[in-house]
Amino acid sequence: MNKIPSITIARIGAHRTVKFAADELRRYLKLMDSNIIVDVRLYEEYDASQSDLLWVGMSEKFAEKLPIVEDVTLDDAISLDVHDFCGVITGNNNRSVLIAVYRFLRELGIAFVHQGEAGEIIPKRILDTCEIHITETASCRYRVVCIEGAVNYEHIYNMIDWIPKAGMNGYLMQFFTPMVFLNRWHEHSYNASLGVDPVSREEAYSILKKCEEDIAERSLIYQAVGHGWTSEAFGVPSNGWAPVDPETVPEEALELFAEINGKRGLFKNVPASTQLCYSDPRAVEIMSRTIADYCKAHPEVDQIIASLADGSNNHCECERCRKLRPSDWYVGILNRLDELLTEYGLNTKVLLAAYNENMWAPLETKFNNPGRFILQYCPITRPYNEAYDELDLDDLGEEPPFELNKMVRPRKMRPLMKLYRKWQEKNPGLGFCLFDYHLWFSTIGCDPGRFAISKIILRDMKALPGLDINGNLSCQVQREGFPTNLPMQAMAQSLWDSSVDFDDVANEQLAYEFGDQYKIAREYLEGLSDMIAYWPDRLAEPEIIVDDEKRKNAERAIEHVAKYKPIIEKIAEGEFEYELQKRSWNNLLTHTEVGDICARLAALKFAGKTPDERKDVQLEYHNFFRRTEPELHRITDLARQLMNTGAGAE
Repeated sequence: MNKIPSITIARIGAHRTVKFAADELRRYLKLMDSNIIVDVRLYEEYDASQSDLLWVGMSEKFAEKLPIVEDVTLDDAISLDVHDFCGVITGNNNRSVLIAVYRFLRELGIAFVHQGEAGEIIPKRILDTCEIHITETASCRYRVVCIEGAVNYEHIYNMIDWIPKAGMNGYLMQFFTPMVFLNRWHEHSYNASLGVDPVSREEAYSILKKCEEDIAERSLIYQAVGHGWTSEAFGVPSNGWAPVDPETVPEEALELFAEINGKRGLFKNVPASTQLCYSDPRAVEIMSRTIADYCKAHPEVDQIIASLADGSNNHCECERCRKLRPSDWYVGILNRLDELLTEYGLNTKVLLAAYNENMWAPLETKFNNPGRFILQYCPITRPYNEAYDELDLDDLGEEPPFELNKMVRPRKMRPLMKLYRKWQEKNPGLGFCLFDYHLWFSTIGCDPGRFAISKIILRDMKALPGLDINGNLSCQVQREGFPTNLPMQAMAQSLWDSSVDFDDVANEQLAYEFGDQYKIAREYLEGLSDMIAYWPDRLAEPEIIVDDEKRKNAERAIEHVAKYKPIIEKIAEGEFEYELQKRSWNNLLTHTEVGDICARLAALKFAGKTPDERKDVQLEYHNFFRRTEPELHRITDLARQLMNTGAGAE
């Protein structure tokens, strides 16, 4: 067949995301075949008589090509109907058109392996023919990444840019600016050798505006804020979880803060962890109006996160507040917020958090307008050696007991799911989504091979539709590509298609990352996960643990790393089709160092050694990440690997 001399992309309409999608299509096609001419033309409407064009965008005439969905603004469906670069690429909303374009490019052989340009594989080929016919609807509505960890603007941008490429559809920016996350990076508190360059509130706001432009250009679902309302409403900046001088808090705010042990004031001097006296109508009005005014001033935010304060056992103990559960008072605030948003003529969706005390559903208070709200199920104390697909919904046991400020958060899946099901039973009409922490609590120290957490993620995401949970908001580091980006691919692919198979996802991802010899990389990584992946009980981990089976497995893991290191080293010296694959093998060789450290740490831990007896090897772990951060910072978050491990700046 003769080479097609040119491709004409017919962009329908002037929407910025459709324009971006058409421009992206042109850019990647030119990267694949530098000799081809790719022209982008603007059309107001689809013209079926012009069959020699590649139409990109939306049209009423494409209705029969797309599945019917419940909400076209939130539910993504795509259709690719292309023969020899002529035909239609469409979606049921502007964001879906962009997702469809990236899906088309993936069908041509491009792979968005991990975040950033360096994480892409773009095969060189003559664009002479193609036959692609795909119509799909995402299995889950919410496929969202939430900012966490230590970041600079590049890290955030790379994640926002990757989200639609992977078929995900939203971004959650916590707090009023990302200042706390930016300063974890720019202050380098875990790696002081890189210098200290803190970001001001004004600079953080400027970066936020750039991120919002990046989100808007892709028409991603934009979710914002979360914790912070309980202090910001009274002029006390939350600034993440940092403490403040209580003398700086206005007197009028103190009298509306929660009363604990007979005293009102900041909880542990942390504004973001300080609850209000929610039975006081003044507190309700100030907080709800602050949220409503923010929504009015920020129409770019699609969905506001109206969380109460962070922390636990910090609710008001005054006589009035004791009469109802915290979640009852919470619903009262949300009902007032709904009234104000309605008064302002705003359709902003509100996410509420079933989190800590609010995991216990309200007993007396009902939502006046449940369609306004989406409940986030936040099982922050869940174990990651269990998955949602193991649960028998008919056998969840009794609801765990609740006592004000003596709350004990469940640490098993059955009671956690029981609490969530109570919310579902008592609040028909609410939307429901998951807010989970797979890629926050699972560090390389927990699972150096990253296979154990990838399997749990995929099983969890596949299980969501059966639990009436319409997607996942992933609270996580923005850099999760070392030694493989499999965890993120497992999440993205199973949220898009709940029928995917883990082996198919893993083999495809590793083949892109490591090339023809990817099975060796899988043997090394999966074997390491099978031997030593372990998630400590963050609330009740004993200092001394004796477990002969785990110790023996750790000793096997030491031998496993030693066996594969020379094999990996030899492969890394070879030639590869793509630079990304060469880099992946070199990173895997680097990983054998930390794999050995993790195995030795596990062997010491399960042999009953004290933290003090393990500290030298623990320091090796810390210093590995400090040393490699300049090389690996785009694919791993050093601060997260060291947080909560006793590592200070060195």
